[in-house]
Amino acid sequence: MLKHVIAAIITATMLLGTSIVSAEIVNINKADAAALAENLNGIGPVKSKAIVNYRRKHGKFKSLEDLTNVDGIGEELVKSNRRSMSLTRGVSKASGKPKAASSRTGKKTKAKKTTRKKTAARKTTGKKSTSRKKKTKTAE
Repeated sequence: MLKHVIAAIITATMLLGTSIVSAEIVNINKADAAALAENLNGIGPVKSKAIVNYRRKHGKFKSLEDLTNVDGIGEELVKSNRRSMSLTRGVSKASGKPKAASSRTGKKTKAKKTTRKKTAARKTTGKKSTSRKKKTKTAE
């Protein structure tokens, strides 16, 4: 019994470990827009360009909190990326690898609807079923 529990824990740990994407630490004072977008959560092309433009106009960031001066960057975004950002060390160029797709995109695919009657009709007659019924004249 104990062996099964340990095996389940190890398996779960291995599965979870492979699904977690580890981002590089990014030097926010030197990173280009692509590196920022690739390595920071919630930062896409628009926000990363805004960071680079702000840095060009105002100079280097003195603290990570200074990022909140950039339009579109709030305290929560800085807080959630704090471990992935540095003022003095880290990557400055993108690796070229695409960002991992998020499982929470909010998009759902529509399933194709088929009715059992149509499917059953095709199987028995070998022909496609039609939705129109032919009118037949009855003799009186």
